[in-house]
Amino acid sequence: MPDTLIALAPPTPSFDAEPVVQPCGDDGEATRTVHQGVIGKLAAQGKWDEVCERLWARNSSAFITGGPGAGKSTLLRHLHAYLRQKLPGDGTVVVVAPTGTSVKTVGGITFHFFFGFVRDYEPALANPTQEAATLLATSRFEPIKRRLRKVRALLLDEVSMFGADKLSIMYELLSQARGASSPPCLWFAFGDFLQLGPFKSPMAFPSLRWPKLFGNKALDLTGQFRQADPDFTHAVADARVGQCTDAVLQLVDACWVDGNKYEQIKHKVFHLMPHHKTVLKQNRKCLDRLSGGQLPEPFRAVYKAMLNHDRDLSQALGICHGSIGEIVAYEPDGTPVVRLENHVLPAGVERGAFGLRNAGATWIEVLCPPVPFTARLLAHPGLQAVRTQVPFVVGWADTIHMSQSLSVSEAVLDLAECFEPGMVNTAINRVPDKASLFIKSFTPSRIIADPLALSKNRGWERL
Repeated sequence: MPDTLIALAPPTPSFDAEPVVQPCGDDGEATRTVHQGVIGKLAAQGKWDEVCERLWARNSSAFITGGPGAGKSTLLRHLHAYLRQKLPGDGTVVVVAPTGTSVKTVGGITFHFFFGFVRDYEPALANPTQEAATLLATSRFEPIKRRLRKVRALLLDEVSMFGADKLSIMYELLSQARGASSPPCLWFAFGDFLQLGPFKSPMAFPSLRWPKLFGNKALDLTGQFRQADPDFTHAVADARVGQCTDAVLQLVDACWVDGNKYEQIKHKVFHLMPHHKTVLKQNRKCLDRLSGGQLPEPFRAVYKAMLNHDRDLSQALGICHGSIGEIVAYEPDGTPVVRLENHVLPAGVERGAFGLRNAGATWIEVLCPPVPFTARLLAHPGLQAVRTQVPFVVGWADTIHMSQSLSVSEAVLDLAECFEPGMVNTAINRVPDKASLFIKSFTPSRIIADPLALSKNRGWERL
């Protein structure tokens, strides 16, 4: 039997529920009423401490959802701190996320590392119970079992990017490693299934383990704490449910750039694009313009940090795969100096340690010397090439997929060829201010919401 469950139950108002109007998604201007629960009403007012207290008092796992800017990351940080007080001890409260950028946002570790999934891990067995048992029986999983036994609360960020298969195996690993005598473990999953999903797998909610953990309930955050412009907020909410409404078209018109206006920013402002090939093309154009097609002299350019091969360095400075910075100088030996804005230096780190060259209140400058880097040889399975290179790639542009969980100060959006549900929604809410949002292409029919996720989102019983 496949490990998926499709259940489109109608919403059941919870006790003391209050109606909230949300976009319907069936026609351009339609709205529908959902019944917000007591905890949801507190969250809409930003009463995060009271929300944490009520979630704790339930003594049950919970799924927390909501649109962009609704406060999911804020609540996660508050809940993490609250749970650390309630469940003291090393390793009792753990935050996991699917990517380095989301880890940096919430201060956790990747679920791949925590649960012992090797690079490009895919289950060998279709049954998650058997797959977990097989993994736990290996010697490699002995230290992983020890840390899983300690966990009393597990917080998952960006759960829309967790595949159903991985969630099921995580559930089984945690359950089997702990044993019947271990205290219960609470799960708190944060995310929006109307954004982009995992690359190869169905989203997490069809997993048979989902209803065991969360039932058919959700805490739906309906506040707006990121975008201050109500027109912008309305457009983002409509795009989230797959509707190209007048509000969306007005946003596109207000942010449209072409001709001379685009020429003035095309080499200066970060681009988000649907296809990797167009990202490479944009980055190549910017690099060629800077260097004249030759190896460049020292220059200032936007780069995107790759996975840092020194785990101590990345953990100490908070730099992760996907960190974005600028090359601002070179050392006499040619080592690039990368400056990361909006990056606060972790407490206890001094200049000169871990390659830290300089730091301010909201930025750091880090030495990035060449490091050994391995790459698979696709033409020869099982073989790897090893080379030495600087640990970053050109970053004037990136794919919309890679931007999920990022907040950027300004961006040019290339939306005409978006091809997946949630892609337009993900792109337009990366920037908090529409004055810093530039749209160079757009096709109304490419605004799509996943129909199963949309139906499920309407059917949650609100907490």
